[in-house]
Amino acid sequence: MSQSKKFITFKSEFNKFLSLQIPNSNDINHKAIKYAISNGGKRIRAYLLFTLGKHFGISKNVLNILGASIEMIHAYSLVHDDLPCMDDDDLRRGKLTCHKKFDEAQALLVGDALQSLAFELLSSNKLKIDPELKLECINLLASSIGSKGMVLGQSLDMIYEKKKPTKKIIEKIHRNKTGMLISTCILIPSIISRQRNSTHKNLKILSENLGLLYQMVDDYLDATSDVEKLGKNPGKDHQREKVTYFSLYGKEKLLGVINTTKEEIDKISFKLELPDEFNFLINNIYDRIK
Repeated sequence: MSQSKKFITFKSEFNKFLSLQIPNSNDINHKAIKYAISNGGKRIRAYLLFTLGKHFGISKNVLNILGASIEMIHAYSLVHDDLPCMDDDDLRRGKLTCHKKFDEAQALLVGDALQSLAFELLSSNKLKIDPELKLECINLLASSIGSKGMVLGQSLDMIYEKKKPTKKIIEKIHRNKTGMLISTCILIPSIISRQRNSTHKNLKILSENLGLLYQMVDDYLDATSDVEKLGKNPGKDHQREKVTYFSLYGKEKLLGVINTTKEEIDKISFKLELPDEFNFLINNIYDRIK
């Protein structure tokens, strides 16, 4: 089976598992939750975790639960990110954003509920791993999305709107807003499988570079693509006068930095002998600029 078909098969099976983790209720709140979680997600974060976890010998059931929790967190962050008080987007993955499909209050509650559901699932008896490792994973995820992680990144992103932040500030924004959750997807399998310190350190460096690569590609596409390719309205960052990697570097220099970052990821992946599925996903992220 080709790597592309493996990814498609994974998404199909994982989406079925993910949908089963949402309470089966027809009330408006759960309808909105199901809409947000099933709104065409690429499942890149879950597949990152899955490919490395499988490589390190972690069971499929454990990886499904971890992946579902990660995707719930990611969905919550997008629902809140799209709100009028944040980035004010009407489209997400080619469909109406949650607050446009339902309303602003429901979207706010959907995000809150998805975050709670993620930690409810992680702390449940469904996740059958060593209790100390479970606590370590929960702590890592919580810290990566909180006031020293994703929330900090979003806060800084709004504070520096229509201003001219330094390169250091831009990197801090995106390292936290985007990079921390991606990093967590890579580090959790390392923690659970008790990898050596040297391996864990290399994976941490790789994960930081991957978070950077993902955001740079996203900024490049926002400036150069159309709504059909993006699945959302392009040019929003420019309209809101946000400083992005594209506006910081310009098109040609940004492409150079993207290529250099990709090479650094490939070096570590080769050194650690990471699986083809993982390398396929990295290439999949990188190839979006072509």
